[in-house]
Amino acid sequence: MPGPCENKELNMSINYYPDSVVKMRTHVVDKLQRPNVLYGFRGMADVAKDPLITGLWCPQSWEIVRVCLHFNNAIAKTFMGAIAMGTGVVTGKNDTLWFRPSTDVPQSIVLSQGIYYTGALLSSQLKTKLDSNAAFIAQGAAPFTVGYAAATGIFSIASNGGKLFSYENVNPAVPVRSNSTGGHLFGLTANQGPAAVVTSNTSMMGLGESIAYITGAGSTDTNIVATDVVAMTVDNAFVIYVNQVAATVAYEVVYRTLDI
Repeated sequence: MPGPCENKELNMSINYYPDSVVKMRTHVVDKLQRPNVLYGFRGMADVAKDPLITGLWCPQSWEIVRVCLHFNNAIAKTFMGAIAMGTGVVTGKNDTLWFRPSTDVPQSIVLSQGIYYTGALLSSQLKTKLDSNAAFIAQGAAPFTVGYAAATGIFSIASNGGKLFSYENVNPAVPVRSNSTGGHLFGLTANQGPAAVVTSNTSMMGLGESIAYITGAGSTDTNIVATDVVAMTVDNAFVIYVNQVAATVAYEVVYRTLDI
């Protein structure tokens, strides 16, 4: 997702650890000197060919200030701007998990930065990283099976062929970056294993849900403007949907970043 945001502050998916050197708070003078900058995410789409699905994400706290949609004619259409609730992964903040093969030392599994709208997408990201790890390939533990049960909020991580492995919440063998900063994204909050299957200690409910910010069904309006200010976290994306209809649509989301 596009956006000029930098990785700066505490968000819902980001835990800070006492043994990690991270600037968690900025002095009030620095905050007052920071300019109040508004950013715009805009574009145009011909929805006569395909429906529009586009979105915006920021790897820090942010807020939506205004959303505008303009259609070139008054044809009936269905549209929605929604706040998606997923899991945001931010490089250097909550992207690392430690897993140990039974045949080797703990392995640093680093997730790619981005917003994962559903538990299935987050599961797929972890599987991709585990499957590409040389130590797990050598052990025969890859490919892994990683799944998410929406009804229970539980992630399940299973090795190939029942090979034993462990999840380590902290890796004491390394002096820095020793915490599994991304473990809590999967509900992993304590050491597990050796075992063939590792599951969440804590239920992670609500992934993949969305809340409508603006919506219209069969609307013939050509200009839609919403100015309700909405606070967003690293775990939220703003997604615009417009159904396939004989029209073009121009859209703009005006927002500001809030991180310290």
